[in-house]
Amino acid sequence: IEKKKVLDLGTIALKEDAKLLDEALVVAEVPPVTASDDTLVYNTAAFRVPEGSMLEELIKRYPGVEIDEDGTIKINGKTVNRILMKGKDFFGTDKDMALKNISVDAVDQVKFYDKKSDFSRVTGIDDGEEETVLDLQMKKGVSDGFFSNTDAGYGTKERYRVQNTTNYYNDVSQYTLVLSANNLNNQGFSDGRGRGFRGGGSGLVAPKQGGFRFAYENSKIELGGNVRANHRDTDSKSWSSSEVFMPQFGSNQFSNRRNNSFGRSSNLNADFRLEWKPDTMTNIIFRPSVSYNSSDNWSQSASATFREDPFDYVKLYEKAMYGDVFDALDSIAINSSNNESMSHNESFSASGNLQVNRRLSKPGRNITFRGNFSYSDSESKSYSVNSVKYYQATAGSAGYDRKRYAATPSKSWNYTLRLSYTEPLAKNLFLQLNYSFNNSYSNSDRSTYIFDELTDYVMSLNHNYLLPGLPPGYEQYRSDSLSRNSVYRTQRHDVQIMFRYVTDKMNINAGISYIPQHTEMSYQYFGIDTLLKRDVYNISPNVRFRYRWSKQTNLIINYRGTTSQPSMTDLLDITDDSDPLNITK
Repeated sequence: IEKKKVLDLGTIALKEDAKLLDEALVVAEVPPVTASDDTLVYNTAAFRVPEGSMLEELIKRYPGVEIDEDGTIKINGKTVNRILMKGKDFFGTDKDMALKNISVDAVDQVKFYDKKSDFSRVTGIDDGEEETVLDLQMKKGVSDGFFSNTDAGYGTKERYRVQNTTNYYNDVSQYTLVLSANNLNNQGFSDGRGRGFRGGGSGLVAPKQGGFRFAYENSKIELGGNVRANHRDTDSKSWSSSEVFMPQFGSNQFSNRRNNSFGRSSNLNADFRLEWKPDTMTNIIFRPSVSYNSSDNWSQSASATFREDPFDYVKLYEKAMYGDVFDALDSIAINSSNNESMSHNESFSASGNLQVNRRLSKPGRNITFRGNFSYSDSESKSYSVNSVKYYQATAGSAGYDRKRYAATPSKSWNYTLRLSYTEPLAKNLFLQLNYSFNNSYSNSDRSTYIFDELTDYVMSLNHNYLLPGLPPGYEQYRSDSLSRNSVYRTQRHDVQIMFRYVTDKMNINAGISYIPQHTEMSYQYFGIDTLLKRDVYNISPNVRFRYRWSKQTNLIINYRGTTSQPSMTDLLDITDDSDPLNITK
């Protein structure tokens, strides 16, 4: 056999022969809305908005989306509970922080979908608890890096507005800083064109607010949190006149009213989220939050009711430029009321919830512990002066003056412990057993003082609108009829058995709960201590059915039986005449 020889041809050089192609241009219309599973995706490029607009102006233009005066967002009739940014919480339920701070130029897409509860997401079993969210997808170059937007303006009558939003994003973290101040009745930010002036309330409102949020994520842990601070001043004046037609009495009734009010409030809120996955079978979620609020309010009002139209008498007085028009008004008056009040409120609250889930050996088998707690400590002080007159054509007029000072400190705490066990019975069929225990306590001590006899004790207004100090020996003026102390203690058990059937198209949850509850109330009224106890046993069935025909169409039916009892104080003989024209019993 002859061997093949190897022939070496050396190095062969190839000549370059390249051809430059013309550019290829693909032109297509961006679809305004697309659907993916249960998610609606709105493309920002398909909607035209004025340059520099904020997110709210864009959302308003989406088909099927509505934003009412209070800032509530609805998509196809479903209320949006919170706003996310790239899947991460954006200032909790304070949707205005996104609507009035995020520029449209930074947003690529807006997604609407139903976000499952922590329990459903971790266990993989749909518990029917979900909330509709709006998820912002940012443009390239914005979603990775630093960007900031500042807007400021100053006008006549010392009107001003300033706002700044600063963001920093990278692959694992997000940071947002928001600052704003204005005296244009705008809660949050407007788009610079006078739109978005909702939530300001009546009168002139000057809000100031700031917020900071962060989010961090790696393979083992997720961290996130929000801090928000707000301050607002409100100044309001109003006048009103009304006529009630009463043909059965042969004459109508006329009312005039004037109101002046001033208020200021400050609050600080912070919440935090931690999700830790120590191993592939264990998931731990912890969500604490704290809140502090303080407010001062002053109001003054005057009203009167007449048998005849008082405007006719005023016109006669204006023509004559003299006379006893006020005596003439007394002759047609039914009653008049002059009221002045001040109040100061301060409160602190803290809450948190913990969820620990452990997946067991069999797929679909889970054991979950959930704990919730809340604590609040508040105090409310108020001082009011009521002057009421009743007019009688033959006997002149009669009336009275009332001065009330009330202080109501209150404390409450509440915790709930819940244990759930899920067992797969068959394909798509699960049995869930739940037991929860709730324990709550509240203590409210209202002390009311009547200073009707003290003619020299009147409300002393000052530029700070602070409550006047109590006079010497004020304890002797304590009212037993208006002062009361109540202490509530409630213990509640909830034993539930639930069956869940879950497929791609259909979800059925059906179960029944047995709920025994024990309540004790210690009540002090008119110097008498009362102890009431009550035991109730409730049975509550519940069914949730959902069928999905397509990605855009589904049917949801909910049925839940609930039982409630009257308040324990409703069982007591109590009369509240702090408002002489509106006495409750």
